[in-house]
Amino acid sequence: MSLYKKCIGTDKALEALNSSSFCILPIASRLRQLCNHGGEEEGNPLQSSSQDDNLPPLLSSKLILLRALLRQIRRGGASDKVVISSCFTTTLDHIECISHSEGWKFLRLDGTTMVDERQSLVNQFNLSPLPHSTEEGSGLLPHPFLFLLSSKAGGVGLNLVGGNRLVLFDGDWNPGKC
Repeated sequence: MSLYKKCIGTDKALEALNSSSFCILPIASRLRQLCNHGGEEEGNPLQSSSQDDNLPPLLSSKLILLRALLRQIRRGGASDKVVISSCFTTTLDHIECISHSEGWKFLRLDGTTMVDERQSLVNQFNLSPLPHSTEEGSGLLPHPFLFLLSSKAGGVGLNLVGGNRLVLFDGDWNPGKC
């Protein structure tokens, strides 16, 4: 709660709330980011040397639940591939950190991905075998388990039929359509 109060209590937020031109959108966007992955004031909240389930306090409940869900999917049958979509690349950064810490192989497509590389990533995910188990001794999945996708990456549509599970981490909110 202190992170939310800190965000709303900034000079820019107070100025926006008290001005006649009143532009709340940047504040609303920042609050959405806080909901997704907590704060970043202390650096990367996912850097932890411990292997237990005690995560740093700056990690959001949404990320804790996502990690638990993905762990359950891996335990449940190990034949699933998951597409995770988020509006924010910073959220994808945090999910990427979780993937590294869990040893899950992933592919990522966001606004920094070159247009001519996008179809190659999609094909790699769609055509890769299901990640049945870890490679012996390595602890790493031999094939991608996750496809991290920025919903703002642009393009003419993606056919990610290789994934049989979809996580819409946050909905795209367009105030112009409200």
